[in-house]
Amino acid sequence: MSAKYRFHLRLVLLLCLIMLVPGLSKAKAGCGKDLEKLASQTDQTEESLSEADQKKVARAFADLMWNENRLPTLEEVLESKGFELSKTKIKSLGSPLKLVEEYYPAEIEKLTRRLARTFAQASKAVGRPATLEEVAEKLGTSIEELDALISEAGLIANRDELKALAQELFPKLFEKILDTDVFNDERMRRLVEAVRTHKRIVVTTAVSGTEVVGPFLKSLELYAKEKDATVIVIPANMVTNKLDPSLLESPDVHVLTNSMLVNDGLLLDTIKVMAKQLILLQV
Repeated sequence: MSAKYRFHLRLVLLLCLIMLVPGLSKAKAGCGKDLEKLASQTDQTEESLSEADQKKVARAFADLMWNENRLPTLEEVLESKGFELSKTKIKSLGSPLKLVEEYYPAEIEKLTRRLARTFAQASKAVGRPATLEEVAEKLGTSIEELDALISEAGLIANRDELKALAQELFPKLFEKILDTDVFNDERMRRLVEAVRTHKRIVVTTAVSGTEVVGPFLKSLELYAKEKDATVIVIPANMVTNKLDPSLLESPDVHVLTNSMLVNDGLLLDTIKVMAKQLILLQV
């Protein structure tokens, strides 16, 4: 208990003694309430950590998190700076990560950006969106430690959010990457099935980052239905990221990302094609 509160407590006790005379029951009751209130305030003050100490803990947590690419435990943080706190004060701290978010938000942004850059670099190296295991390896940390960072209680909620952030911050690193999360085996199976079950193929192109002309796409879909055809889009320069979502949502339109042998006389190849090029093939 601090000297300040010891002084206040003695003062209240002295006043209570003065008022403890017969017939002053109301004064006694009021004195008791004052004592209880002061004791409660004293306990709360003694059990909580000052703002200055909270900032010290947050700074230590942020430093360890940045240097080791992981979420350190509170015990590691306290030990790193030689803090000696009671169990009650440790409990009053709550989440050290929340303290960093409150006092040093730039540190959160800095490490989040590092995670996004590492994801982008790992993705470029393998030619597709990286797995968290590949990101952890490039980051020099364990998958368990990365899982803690990429979680609801960490810096980024999940891998999808990490990928979206990486694509937003470092778009050039994704230019030649095939997004296998989108262009997966199931999408390829539907493309093959569409080619085999239709008499004609309409081949056109689309440019990444460019909005599709809605009426033109609708006319292709209408033609395909009337002529027993399927529409295949070959991305210009084989850049598949940031294609117009309408190309991925239509059940009658398929994006070609790998060469495909239709029959003995026809090969659909992922060659470099000019934008707006349109071809009608009968198979």
